Amino acid sequence: ILTSLIYKDITQSSKKGDYLFLIYLLEIKAFTKSLTFVPVVVSLDDFKVEEALSDRLLGILKTCSEYNGQTSEESINKSESVALEYMISKKREKESELKETNESLVNDRLASLTQTFETRKRRLMDTIERMKENISDKTKKIIVMKQSELVNLERHYNLKKAELETEKKILVGHELIAGGILHVD
Repeated sequence: ILTSLIYKDITQSSKKGDYLFLIYLLEIKAFTKSLTFVPVVVSLDDFKVEEALSDRLLGILKTCSEYNGQTSEESINKSESVALEYMISKKREKESELKETNESLVNDRLASLTQTFETRKRRLMDTIERMKENISDKTKKIIVMKQSELVNLERHYNLKKAELETEKKILVGHELIAGGILHVD
C-alpha cells in the first residue's frame, strides 16, 4: 500500500468508512493498441467492490489529503484479492467485447489488401502478355522486369497478409500501478 488518504464527501454520495483502492493499467494489444486506467475500490468492512466509488476514484484522488488511520494487514489482503478478481472479470469482458470487433476490422483490411493485390497482379499479367506478343530484345528485358515486379508484389502481399492475421489475436494484460487506503468521511 503506497498511501493513506482521506476524502471529505460533501455530496454524501458515498458510504463513510475505509476502503482499499487499487489502480490497474489495462493494456490492450489488438488491431489497435490502447492503455486504460481501471480504478477498483473495495470496502474494508464487507469486502465488496464499490463500483460507484471506483468510477469516481480518479477525480476523488485530486481532492484528498493524507490520512493516518490504521488498517489490518488481513483486511488489506482480503480486499486485494477481491479487487484482483474484479479486475480479471473486467479484463475478460473487454476481451470478449473486442474479439468480434477486432476480427471484423482485420477481415475488412484483409479483403481490401486482397482486392488491391489481385488488381495489381492482373494489370502486371496483362502487361506481360501484351509484351510477349511483340517480342524483341527490349521487350524481353521489360518482361523480366515485370515478372520480378510480380514476384515482389506477391511477397509483399503475403507478408502484409501474415501481419494482418497476427492482428486478429487479442492480448489484454493488466498491471497494478498504484494503491492505498481511502477513508471516506
